[in-house]
Amino acid sequence: MTPAGLLKRPGYWLALCWLGIVAATGLLSSWLRLPYLSTAPDLLHMAAPPSPLHYFGTDVLGRDVLAGLVAGPSGS
Repeated sequence: MTPAGLLKRPGYWLALCWLGIVAATGLLSSWLRLPYLSTAPDLLHMAAPPSPLHYFGTDVLGRDVLAGLVAGPSGS
């Protein structure tokens, strides 16, 4: 497929926007103020669904999923 053909495909633009969001999150993660650390467990809310306390929920160890998603790209 030619580069001009790629520009006409909506999936190309969707993937490009997603990569831009991930890159921006990785670059700006040190300036984002999140209420929880990505490694700090919340033992009262282990494997909790999304709620006002944890917007994306918590994993089985009680770690905030949103904080983990924001901290993840900064290591890459």
